[in-house]
Amino acid sequence: MFDKFLHFRESRGWNILKKIQELLIVICASVSTLIFVVEVVIRYVLKIDFLGYDELVLLFASWLYFIGGSYAMYKKEHISADMLSLFLKGRVLQVTRVVVDWLIFVITIVLAIWGVDFFLYAMSRTANTTVWKIPLLVSQSALSVGYVLMAFYALVYGLEDTLLAIADGKKLRNEKRKGDCEQ
Repeated sequence: MFDKFLHFRESRGWNILKKIQELLIVICASVSTLIFVVEVVIRYVLKIDFLGYDELVLLFASWLYFIGGSYAMYKKEHISADMLSLFLKGRVLQVTRVVVDWLIFVITIVLAIWGVDFFLYAMSRTANTTVWKIPLLVSQSALSVGYVLMAFYALVYGLEDTLLAIADGKKLRNEKRKGDCEQ
């Protein structure tokens, strides 16, 4: 059972989710940059106002920010100040990491609940952007999706580290498993 779960990150669904996030990040970053370039050319070269460019940038930047955050969580490269390995070793370090994983999961669950509540609230409103009339729900939904993905990754890594701690996965942790992110 432990081994089967530990290879979950090799599954097709896991890889599809990763590819979707990577594609969204590339698209959102590219489009946001392109909008700024077009805005500069239109405003300073052609001397024309490009009304509503900020609405478009907000849409893509929101998705970039929250999908980027969830992707960082997936790669375990989110901002952290992990000094545990400097002070703790062996089993104590392993158990402490499990506790930290579950604390992160609790925090991301709270954020995911708030994100979903915000999404439901936004659905009850019919607000649109001023110029392009884009429903604000499109950019606001990025928050919910990002936080739900972060909670999902926190759950997976929390379960994984817990199983490794239960099975005293010192040997497994030192072995490079397929699906592990490069460090």
